[in-house]
Order: sequence, then C-alpha cells, then structure tokens
Amino acid sequence: MTTNSLSTSALDTSALHTSSLNPGLPRPSAPGLGFGTGNGNRIGSGSGSGSGANHPPSQPASGMDKALAHILVWDWPVRIGHWVLAALFTLAWLTGDSEEWRLVHAALGGALLGLVLFRLLWGFIGSYHARFSNFVRGRQAVLDYVGGLLAGPFGNKVEDTAGHNAAAGWAILAMLTLGLLTALSGWIAYQGDTWEAFGEVHEFLATAMLWIVVIHILGVLVSSLAHGENLIAAMFTGYKLGRAGEAITRTYPLVVPLVLAWAGLWAWWVTL
Repeated sequence: MTTNSLSTSALDTSALHTSSLNPGLPRPSAPGLGFGTGNGNRIGSGSGSGSGANHPPSQPASGMDKALAHILVWDWPVRIGHWVLAALFTLAWLTGDSEEWRLVHAALGGALLGLVLFRLLWGFIGSYHARFSNFVRGRQAVLDYVGGLLAGPFGNKVEDTAGHNAAAGWAILAMLTLGLLTALSGWIAYQGDTWEAFGEVHEFLATAMLWIVVIHILGVLVSSLAHGENLIAAMFTGYKLGRAGEAITRTYPLVVPLVLAWAGLWAWWVTL
C-alpha cells in the first residue's frame, strides 16, 4: 500500500468519526429567542421551507442523536399566546368584582375569548409540538407520568418528551375549555338584566379555571425539578431539552401580530 493510499484511508476514517459526532441536525450552543433566519430555520436540516415542523420528528439515527440538548420546541404564537392569555386572565380576575371596571373586564374577556379560539385552531394547524395530536394522550399515559413523578428517587421514571408531558396536555385542554366557557358566559351575562343569571355561572367557571391554573403552575414546578430544566424559562425562549430530531424548523413570528389583532377585534366587539 502506497503512502498516498494510507493518507487517503486516514482521511476517510477521520471523516467517518466526524460524521458520528455531527448527526444531521445542528444544535444551538445555548438557548435563544428562536428568531433564526428569516423563515424561522434556527434548527433543522435543509432549507427548512418544507413541512418538517408539522410532521413527526425524525427518529434518532445514532447514539449521539439520543443525547438530550436544548432544541427549539415552542413557536412564537404558542409562547406569546401563552403569556398574553395568562395576563388577560389575571387582569380579568382582578377587575371582575368592580362595577367601575366593568367595561375593561368585558374587553379583557373578549380578548381572552379571541386568543382561546386561535389556540384551538393552532392546535390543529400549528407547529408539531403545538398540535393536540402530539401532546393529548390517554388516561394510562397520564397515570404513568404522575406515577413516575412520585417514584423514588424523585422523578427517576418520568418520560423524556420535548413537548408537553401527558399530564400537562390534559391541563391545557381543561384551561382552554374553561376559558372558552367562562368568556362566553361572561359575554351573555354582559347583555343585560335578562341574562343576569349567567353571572353566577360565569363566576363558577372562572373560579374553576383559577384552580386549574394553580394546579398547572404547581405541575410545572414539580416537572421542572423532575426533568432538571426550567420549564417556565422554556416558554419564554422556546427551547427545551430534547433530541435533535424533535426540533421544529419554523417559528411563525408573522402570525403573532395577526393573533394580537384578532384578540383586539374580539375585545372591541364584545364591548359594543
């Protein structure tokens, strides 16, 4: 074997070694805000203009792919919608018993209704981890997850999932359902004395939603400890621990102003 052949063989071996350390999808060096390039391709192979964000993540191809790293999971509409909904519900709760703030309370409820309607739609057409089909699981999955949290040592049997866990999926459905019913009952009660009885229904639903929100927050804190990551920060940055093949490739930033305008339209309409 010639010297050139040995050199070529060494280069080939080095290339194979490099390939094993660099599986197809790049990973961010640190969590960021997920702006990426103009089309939202912060993470992903190819141009990212395809439908990778809306299809099941690719299966890990090597041992390195199975390692957890910070990947882009939450798109902009999910993140902004989450925090705006939280703010609207908080403000609506604080203004609920004041006759002086009645109009503001109604506007807040209208905006909340608009955002809930959008989130329900986004649960069918949004990015991969935003879709109901990818985080709403059966009863056994919820029981297994909760059982894992209670197992000792703490959290050693919880599932590793990039998106919402099984328990969070049902909490989200409960909050969206209660948010929808609370806003609708409040709008009916706002129509005049004839519908005043709906005010009691409205208060009951709002209280039920508050309890679900409290349970959700406690669940987030417990899951953060169990998974060893800050899930609250993840809903700001969009990044969570996951495998490279689970990352989304589009963040849909241009949808956000449309959603906010939609919520504003509902706030205006409800107060007419």
